[in-house]
Amino acid sequence: MFCVFMLAVSVMYLNIKKIKYREILSVNCPNNIKGVMIISLSVFLSGALSVLFKSLFKILRPENMLVFESGYSFPSGHTAMIFAFCFSVIFVLFKYFKDHNHWFLNYLHSTLFISIALLVSFTRLVLQVHRYIDIVGGIVLAAISTFLSIKIYYTITKYVDFKVFK
Repeated sequence: MFCVFMLAVSVMYLNIKKIKYREILSVNCPNNIKGVMIISLSVFLSGALSVLFKSLFKILRPENMLVFESGYSFPSGHTAMIFAFCFSVIFVLFKYFKDHNHWFLNYLHSTLFISIALLVSFTRLVLQVHRYIDIVGGIVLAAISTFLSIKIYYTITKYVDFKVFK
């Protein structure tokens, strides 16, 4: 559900900025639009891959959960999506917004985002709805989905001919 929400927010952002959809795939696209697309694609991929892997592995949740959760356990979808969001935001910060005067803010924001992601993962363990391996699987899945989203975005922007859209 969060994946669909992220895509909807990115489409709303593009409509507010009055960006034409073919300009999103342009190499000369503004950095904030590139960032929105990479972050949205990363969160969407992590959610989709999480659902796919849950249905493939079919590992049941721990029996002594403090709250009721249905579905399968591995990998943790909450962990995968929050870490995918954090990894992609950190990539965008250091790739597109590297101002030499404010480099400390990038490190401060990165630390804040990773701390929040670790807190979300820790709460999943405290509530006993996941095992440690589920959390680690979610973090690995987030790293893979962030890497794939970056590669997909740059491949599309590099090879798409914009005359097709005109």
